[in-house]
Amino acid sequence: MPYTISTIEVGDVLLDREGSAGLDGAMLRASSIVEVAELGGRLGCGCIVHPEDKPVLEPSEDAYLFLGPAAGGAGRYHVVGGWQGRFRVQEGAVRALAADAKPAAREFARFEAVDVQAFADEVRVLAHR
Repeated sequence: MPYTISTIEVGDVLLDREGSAGLDGAMLRASSIVEVAELGGRLGCGCIVHPEDKPVLEPSEDAYLFLGPAAGGAGRYHVVGGWQGRFRVQEGAVRALAADAKPAAREFARFEAVDVQAFADEVRVLAHR
């Protein structure tokens, strides 16, 4: 199984854990650049493979990602919980990857078509409980 490292620009930080940093080593903030390590990617034959419930990030994907530190140094992360830690943003609304990867996981249904700002506000409130 290939391994993919995606380089992304942070648009917003909803919850900052102590020691979170961008690739430059500075404190994580909007506009920081980070790498996200994922299982899956392109094989030598050109085929794309990935775990069934967690496709590799797409180049133009806009998403909220819940990240944890990954091997490789400052600024490299992995998505915590796989499909549970990824929420796509489409047309100003949030869509949990769980809706596609694990439709039976109804605990994520409340995040279907939630306004981006409402989602961010709720995460910030929950993070400070």
